Amino acid sequence: IQTSLSPSPQKIDLAVQDQAKRMLGRGDAAGYALWFGACNSDLLDAVIEGESFHHIAVIDEDEDRIDAFRRRWDWRGKYGSSVSAHRANSSTFQSPPYVANMAFVGHELSVSIGMDRDRLSEIYQSVRPYGGLLHLLCDPEQAEKLFAKIVDMKIAQAEVVQTEQGLQIRRVGPLPGSADWTHQHGNIANTIKSDDRLVKLPLGVLWFGGNTNIDTLPRHGHGPPEQVVGGRLIIQGLNSLTARDVYTGRVLWKRDFKDLGTYDVFYDSTYAETPLDPAYNQVHIPGANGRGTNYVVTNDLIYVLEGPTCHVLSTETGELLRDISLPQSDPNNLQEWGYIGVYEDVLIGGVGFAKYRTRLDVVDPKDAELSKSKAGFGTKSLDRAASMALVGFNRHSGDVLWKVDARHSFWHNGIVAGNGKVYALDRNPKTVEDVLKRRGRELPKTYRILAFDARTGETTWEIGEEIFGTWLGYSSTHDMLLQAGAAASDRLTSEVGQGMTVYHAKDGAVVWTKKSLAYSGPCILHNDLIITNANSYSESAGAFYLRDGSQKMVHNPVTGMKQPWKITRAYGCNTISASENLLTFRSGAAGYYDLLSEGGTGNLGGFRSGCTSNLVSANGVLNAPDYTRTCSCSYQNQSSLALVHMPELEMWTIDNSALLALESDRVAQLGINLGAPGDRRSDEGVPWLDFPIVGGDSPRLGIELKGETRFFHDHPMTFPMARYPWISASGVEGVTSLKVRLRMLTPATPIESINNDKTPYRVRLFFGMPKSVAQVARKMDVSIVGSEERCTIELDPVRSREQIYTFERVSLDETLEIEFRGIEGATLLSGVELQKL
Repeated sequence: IQTSLSPSPQKIDLAVQDQAKRMLGRGDAAGYALWFGACNSDLLDAVIEGESFHHIAVIDEDEDRIDAFRRRWDWRGKYGSSVSAHRANSSTFQSPPYVANMAFVGHELSVSIGMDRDRLSEIYQSVRPYGGLLHLLCDPEQAEKLFAKIVDMKIAQAEVVQTEQGLQIRRVGPLPGSADWTHQHGNIANTIKSDDRLVKLPLGVLWFGGNTNIDTLPRHGHGPPEQVVGGRLIIQGLNSLTARDVYTGRVLWKRDFKDLGTYDVFYDSTYAETPLDPAYNQVHIPGANGRGTNYVVTNDLIYVLEGPTCHVLSTETGELLRDISLPQSDPNNLQEWGYIGVYEDVLIGGVGFAKYRTRLDVVDPKDAELSKSKAGFGTKSLDRAASMALVGFNRHSGDVLWKVDARHSFWHNGIVAGNGKVYALDRNPKTVEDVLKRRGRELPKTYRILAFDARTGETTWEIGEEIFGTWLGYSSTHDMLLQAGAAASDRLTSEVGQGMTVYHAKDGAVVWTKKSLAYSGPCILHNDLIITNANSYSESAGAFYLRDGSQKMVHNPVTGMKQPWKITRAYGCNTISASENLLTFRSGAAGYYDLLSEGGTGNLGGFRSGCTSNLVSANGVLNAPDYTRTCSCSYQNQSSLALVHMPELEMWTIDNSALLALESDRVAQLGINLGAPGDRRSDEGVPWLDFPIVGGDSPRLGIELKGETRFFHDHPMTFPMARYPWISASGVEGVTSLKVRLRMLTPATPIESINNDKTPYRVRLFFGMPKSVAQVARKMDVSIVGSEERCTIELDPVRSREQIYTFERVSLDETLEIEFRGIEGATLLSGVELQKL
C-alpha cells in the first residue's frame, strides 16, 4: 500500500536502462556488486532493477542520500535482501577482498580515485579474480586522460579498456602466486601440496555460512576432499556435485546423479539419513584413503565417474557435455571405472576394481582380515583400492590412446604422472599376501613399478626389486619418484609404515633407500623435502631431503642447538595437506603449522576440520567447506568458511620444538610473553613463550614472579598503535621481581651442579598499557640484579602507552633477575626478550 510517506517510484529512462544492460553484459553480472559514490544515480537504479546481482552494496558518505535510498528500496521490498547501503567515505571503507563480480565508481569519484594508485588498488582488491570488473564511470575526455595513467600503474592482472560509460578494468586470470587443487592429493603427482604462496599466517575470515552441509558426504567416511580450480570449489555429495564460489561461498550450480558409487565406499550401512541429528552414526572407514577419488577437475572440465562411464561436465555451468566409456571385453559383465586422473590432455582411467577376495579366491572364515568387515578396513575398501588395467584417453574427444594391463593390480595411491610419463605401482596388498602365506601358497615375484609414455602407453622402464610400498609420489622439480607407504589412522590395514626409496624418474635408477625408516603417511612432497605425517597426539618422524635422504635439521629455537625438524598435533582423524607456506590438518580443532616461521602447531579455533582433509589452500584462499555432516563433536561453530591472509590479526601456536633441548643447554634466545594465550615466533625468529603456560607444553625455565600480581590480556587489534601489539596487549601488573633460569632444567636438576660462568646477553623489556588496565600514568624504576643496569620507565595513557627498553649488554650467570619499584601507579610488564651475544 503506497502512502504519502512512501517514496515515489522513479521511472528510469530507457537510454539509461540500455546503458546499464550493456555495462552488465561485459562480465558476469551475478553474485555480489559494490557501488562507490552518490546513490541517487539513475544508472545505479537501473543496475539494481536489472536484478542480475545476488546483492549490491552501496557506499556513499552523504547521510541524506543514504536515507532516501534506503527508504526507496525498502518500499520496493529489496532493501536488506538484495540491496544495502553503507554511509562511509570511499577512502576509508574496507570492503572484503575478491568479493565483487563487479564494482562501480560513480562519476563524481572516478577521476580522483583513478588518479590515486592507493585508492584505486584498494577498490580493485575487492574485485573477484577470473574476470571481475571495475567500472570507472566518467565522460570520454576524462576516460582518455585516466587510461594512460592507470595503464602506467601496472596493477597486477589488470586489463584496461575504454567504453562509452568510462573505463573498464578487468581482473584477468588467477591471483598472482595462487594455485589450484585438482585431484585427491592436490595434483596428478600425489604431492599433497598446492603451490599456493598467498595463503599464509595470520589468517582471518573472508566469508562464512552461505550453504549447508547437506550437499557433502558424511564424516568418518573419508570421502574425497574438495577440488578448487578457477575460483570454483567443487565438492561431492551423496550423489551430486556442487560448485561454489571460492571467494564468497555462493552456490554456483548443483548437479544430481543416479548413482556415483559413493555408498559402501565413502559411507556405509552405519550411516543414517538424518543429517541434522547429532547422534553418532557412520563408523570410520578408509573411503577415498583407499579407493581414491571418483572425480577430478580441470580449468575447463570436470570428470566424474558413474559405473563404467565418465561424465564430462562444464566446470563453469555443470552442464553435461559428453560421456566417455571404458573399453569393455565382455558386454555382459561391464567393468567399473576405478582410478581416475588427468595429466595434461590425457584422461587416465582404471579398468575394473581389483576385488581381491573373489578374484584371488582368498575368502575364508579363518582369514579375519578378508572375511570380516572390520568396519571396511580389510574388505570392501581394499577391494576398490586398485584397478586391473589403465587406459589413456584424449580428455577432450574421448578417443582411446593406449591400454596397459596390470600383472597383479595397479594401486590407486600408486599411480602418478609427470615429465611425459605415467608411473604405476603393480602389486598385491600385504593382507592378501598374509592369507596366501598361511595357505602355503608361493608369493608372486613379478611385482613392479612401471613407467610408460603418457601419450602412447609404451614402456619406458620398469623395476622389480624391493617393491614394498603402497604409495608413489612424483617431484616435478627434481624429476624424482618416491616409493613409500601411507600407514596412519583411518587408512587400510594393508598400508605400509616403513621404508622409503627415491628413484630418478627418467630411468628408475635408485637415488637412495631407507628400509628401516618408520613413519606415518602419506608423505608430502614439498619442494626439496619429503614431509612425513603425524598421527594424533604424536610426533612425526620428521622431514627428509629428496636429493639424499638426509633428515632436515633445525636449530632449537631457545638454545640454538641442532635437532631434527618435527611436528606434533592433538587429535586428528585426517592427514596433513600442504601449500607453499602452510601445513593444515585437524589438531582437535582446525590446525596448522607455519612453514615460514617454523613456530609450532596452532589452531583456527571454534570449528573443526573434517575427517576428510578439507583444509585446502588454493586460489589464494584457505578453503574450509563444512565437512562435518552428522558430526556429534561439540564445537562452537559448524559452518563452511574461507580464510585469507590478514597481517593485522593475532596468531598463537604450541612450540614443542623447544622441549627437545638438553638440560645442559643454555638459552641463546627467548621471549617471555606475560599473559599471552600461546607461543609465537617473532619476525626475527625469536621464540616467544607464554607465561603462565596456557597454550600447551613449554620448556621449564623456572620463571618466578613476586608481588601482588594480576595478569591481563587484550586482543592485539585493540592496541593498533603499538609496535608489538601481540606482546604489549598482555602482561602482568603489580610485579616486583621476575626471575628466569637460563638453562633447560628438569625438577631433578640441582642448581648447585650448574656452572656459573658469566655470559653476555642483550635484554629487551616490553611495557604495554592496553585498555584492560587502568589508564593512569605509570612510573617505575627497573634494575637487573647483579649488574649496574637500571632505567626509569614512564607510561602515559595519552602519549605513551607502550615502551621498549633495551639493555645492550648484561653479563648473566644462570639466572636473569629483574626488580621493579613503583614510583607512580602500579608496576607492569608485558614481556622480556633475551639474546645471547
